[in-house]
Amino acid sequence: MRYAILAAGAIAIVLVVSFMVFAHYVMEGHPVPTTSLDQVAEGMKPHQVERLYGKPTRITESADGSEDWLYSSPYRWCMVSVEFTPTGKVAHVIHDH
Repeated sequence: MRYAILAAGAIAIVLVVSFMVFAHYVMEGHPVPTTSLDQVAEGMKPHQVERLYGKPTRITESADGSEDWLYSSPYRWCMVSVEFTPTGKVAHVIHDH
């Protein structure tokens, strides 16, 4: 009986620690390198953004020629959106947690 209680306690500790690690990964993880996060600025061209952030998860094109590049990762709360003008320059960068 004593060993069963110790085993149950050990399993509970492993589960709690696993949940805490997963929660940290979901809440704190970024879909782009954190060293590059603040380097994208208005007026940059798409190839400059791709060099810093990598390939976007999704690109949405609008009828006016503007684009929205979305960077996200599965099981992560954080996302980064880069909006380009119809002339192909960064208009806005949104970093949402």
